[in-house]
Amino acid sequence: MSDTSGVALVEEWQTGAFLLVGSVVIGVILAGIGGSVSGQIAAVGGFILGPIVGFLVLSYLLYGK
Repeated sequence: MSDTSGVALVEEWQTGAFLLVGSVVIGVILAGIGGSVSGQIAAVGGFILGPIVGFLVLSYLLYGK
């Protein structure tokens, strides 16, 4: 059995959920911006690349280098 407490486990799950939801929100925002500025191809690109970039940025902000 692992030696993490229940509180630590919940905090890890909350952080993971924040990263997941935040990444999706950033992707939707970038897709909306790309779609309104450059059309459908930019919207798809923003929806695909947005969550990846969002995850990397949020991970860097939460965990550092």
